[in-house]
Amino acid sequence: LRSTWFDAPDLAAQQAICRDIQREAMREVPYYPLGQYLQPTAYRSNLTGILDGFATFWNVRRT
Repeated sequence: LRSTWFDAPDLAAQQAICRDIQREAMREVPYYPLGQYLQPTAYRSNLTGILDGFATFWNVRRT
C-alpha cells in the first residue's frame, strides 16, 4: 500500500489509499499495551548521575 500511495495520481487517490493503510494498521495491531514493566538495570558503584528511564549516556561521571 505504501508504494501505491507514492504512485497515486492525485490527492483523492492518496486519501483513499491512506484510509486503506489505516484500516490495515487497526486490523493488524503490532502490539497491545497491556500494562507496564520494569527493566532491571545495573551499573558500577563508582558512577554517579545515572538518569532514570531509557539508557542515556550523558550526565554520567566517575566518582
